[in-house]
Amino acid sequence: MLNCNCRVCTSSFSKNKRLRSSFFLEASGIKLLIDTGPDIRQQLLRENIDKLDLVLYTHEHYDHVMGFDDIKFYTRTAPLNIYARDTAMIHIMNAFPHNFTSKPSLSGKADIIPNVVKDFKPIVFKGLKIVPIPLIHGEIVSLGYRIDNLAYLTDVKIIPEASYDYLKNLDLLIIDAMRIKPHPAHLNFSEAIREIKKINPKISYFTHISHDIMHEEFDYLEKD
Repeated sequence: MLNCNCRVCTSSFSKNKRLRSSFFLEASGIKLLIDTGPDIRQQLLRENIDKLDLVLYTHEHYDHVMGFDDIKFYTRTAPLNIYARDTAMIHIMNAFPHNFTSKPSLSGKADIIPNVVKDFKPIVFKGLKIVPIPLIHGEIVSLGYRIDNLAYLTDVKIIPEASYDYLKNLDLLIIDAMRIKPHPAHLNFSEAIREIKKINPKISYFTHISHDIMHEEFDYLEKD
């Protein structure tokens, strides 16, 4: 975090150098990305991602969409499909209108295809099935996504009862766990652990972690 001298932000340990949350997955030869936060250019360069087939959005908040302009460079050889709820799609198209116009700009026209998704209605992309799962994130609805036996649930405070039906028999769960103390729009650590126990995946990971805790302290948190 800028202008912060806390022990996490000043740590030299690489795992304490945290960026805004996003998720890349290659499955069945398809390369997909979830969210394009302000750090997405740095993240894609770091991981040497040379292609994107589709981008999924969880919601419209700044820290999940404002790197959108960088993904236009993945449309030079083929169109790029993006998927979001109606509210998030409207926000993205209003924030980056130059990427959705038929008129070429000085930087070139992005070949981006917007797709509005519905809660629980599967997205099928070249045979890959992706299920959008609604979550309560403060005053808005965000989306989690289930892809095969993996689920990605960032930016969530409450998982609606209907959504649990789509979270059964998971091999991997990636879930929001922002900090130690409660937050009005995010799960804290104890709440995330409670959800992990309820969903009962084989493996789970925390994401969207703030600077409240050192990476080295997570083992002690689990024991407590």
